[in-house]
Amino acid sequence: MPTTTNDLKPIPIRQAFKTNLGISAPTGYRLIADGTLKTLKIGARRYTTQKFIDAAVEKLASKAAGR
Repeated sequence: MPTTTNDLKPIPIRQAFKTNLGISAPTGYRLIADGTLKTLKIGARRYTTQKFIDAAVEKLASKAAGR
């Protein structure tokens, strides 16, 4: 699927945890720490993108499927 502008729009990580992923903050930070969810820093704040979220979901689905 081609990348769109919305796929690259920065999303605050707390918002991504709650709205996009439906997970708790501690679980989200664990995903960041283990490299599953990529983030970027703009100024003092940390963000992710829909593209990074989609990649994290794919990684988790592959891991759950035993691949």
